[in-house]
Amino acid sequence: MILLSILLWGLLCGWLANLILGGGSRPQDWGPLMIAGFSGSLVGGLLINLITGKFKSVQSLKLETINFIRRRDGRDGRGTLSIGYGVEKDSDGDPRPLTTEWPGVPDVKRVEALIREHAKWAR
Repeated sequence: MILLSILLWGLLCGWLANLILGGGSRPQDWGPLMIAGFSGSLVGGLLINLITGKFKSVQSLKLETINFIRRRDGRDGRGTLSIGYGVEKDSDGDPRPLTTEWPGVPDVKRVEALIREHAKWAR
């Protein structure tokens, strides 16, 4: 079903591009239109992501380096996890924890429980 949706989306985008650029509404060859549709969708999607800055990044932490987890609950079960994964010294030589924030976690309580279950806590 998803494959059919992708093919139809490419055809529709290519056909619309063909109409906008002055081609006919009934093209003879649909192959180039489908390729143009996929290409245009890809480039357009990348440009929108670049402009809005909504790229998703992936971060991994070794489970044996976790020092602490703090959870902030939001609405609908979403929330933010703050995870401490180490210590470094600041410019004065004082220790300060290294932390990372994971905002917008869909089921934050479940994710926290899974991390706590599988983590080997740094001592």
